[in-house]
Amino acid sequence: MARNALAALAAPAGGKSPAPGDAPKSGTAAPVAGKAPAAADRAALVAEMRAAARDEIETARQLFALAREDSRIGYEASNHYYYLPVDLVEKVLNCRQILEGPLAPEAGP
Repeated sequence: MARNALAALAAPAGGKSPAPGDAPKSGTAAPVAGKAPAAADRAALVAEMRAAARDEIETARQLFALAREDSRIGYEASNHYYYLPVDLVEKVLNCRQILEGPLAPEAGP
């Protein structure tokens, strides 16, 4: 596996710690079909999505370590589905792209 792919698992997205306002808020109003959410609702939804992406990164990092130790962990027998550690690296990179792109704090609506 490429050294830079392993580095992607080790470094936080954007090299920054999460902002204090990025924590998910409970009771977030779901957007109504066909209507854009209000600015406050949008901010809450974005914060929730950012938290979910960070959680996915952390989960992928943990699973990466487990899958490297035991290749059977990446195989699901009933559906004959499997993944490789490199798939988890791709997941981290995709989540980072989301965090640094459309969900970046400075990104507009």
